[in-house]
Parts: sequence; structure tokens; C-alpha cells
Amino acid sequence: MRARRCGDRSRLITHVCNPPGSAALEASDVFGSPFIVSILLQGWPGGLRMNARFAPWMAWGLAVAAVAAGYVGYGWPGVVLAITVVVFWLLLQFSRALRVMKAAAGRPVGSVPSAVMLQSKLHAGMTLAQVMKLTGSFGLAHAVAPANARLDSAEEVFAWRDEGGDEVVVELRAGKLTAWRLQRVENPPA
Repeated sequence: MRARRCGDRSRLITHVCNPPGSAALEASDVFGSPFIVSILLQGWPGGLRMNARFAPWMAWGLAVAAVAAGYVGYGWPGVVLAITVVVFWLLLQFSRALRVMKAAAGRPVGSVPSAVMLQSKLHAGMTLAQVMKLTGSFGLAHAVAPANARLDSAEEVFAWRDEGGDEVVVELRAGKLTAWRLQRVENPPA
């Protein structure tokens, strides 16, 4: 099948089209109903949300389920395989965090090439590691939650400033980005 332009809105984007005479396959045809598709794409309506308190329990629950499934399916070799996969996953997460921190350690604290570009790339729900990956540096801490604060109520505020003096202040609650604002300098340095 060749990639070609389809429809009126394809001036900038080309994509693979259905051959002439074939019916378009929709997601609801594959999964059975539009309700299932909406659950897969948006989550259960009014159901459990993945928050900072729930995510670790779910991850460890999946690890225990993998070990149990390995034992039921293959006996002790299945348990060894499941534990190997879980340890490999933990090592991947650890190396990703170290890679972000190593890249951020080489730059001055709280600096970013363009505060306006950073502000345009931020969106709610990002983690601090994702924000640090965008900025390439550690943020200047304005307010950090005390060590004994509950995770779901902890609020942290970090800021990044560019060479022109513009500053982006981000607020994180429970480890996720909830609000951010761009503070422009009134008289830019000449």
C-alpha cells in the first residue's frame, strides 16, 4: 500500500489511505463498542484515577501478578523469569532517572534557553523528571514540601529563568504539574 494524500485537510500531512472501494475500519469495529473504545482512550468514567498514591501499589501488584502467573504457567523457571523481568524494568526506570539528572547536572540551576518555549511545552500532569528533561537543568526551588508531608498534599514550586529575565514558575502537587505561569520582564536588558 502506498502513502498518498487523502481528503481536503492533507496539505501538510500525508498518510496511508484506504484503497478505493474498501470500507474504513473504525476503532469501534475492532473493540466491539464505542463504550470500550472510550474506556481504552480516556479511562473508566468516574473510576480510579492514577494518582501518586495509587501508582506504586498498582506497579507492585502487577509485579506480584507476574510472579504468580509465572509460577502457575511454568513453575519455578517462570518465577525466575518474572523476577528477572521485574528487576530489568526497575533498572530501566533507574537508568532513565539517572540520565535525566546527569543531563541536568551540567547546566546552571534554574536556567533555560527560552522561558516562552518552555511555557508552551508544559501541560498538566507532567512529572518533575519530564519538566527537567524539557529544561535540561534543575529548577530553582521556591517552595518544597517538608519531608514528613503526605505525598498527595505535598506542593512544590520551582522556577526556571532565561537570559532575558523571563521566568517560568511551575507548581507540582503530588509529584504532578498542576499549574505554571510565565512572568515576563517589563524592561528587557539591552
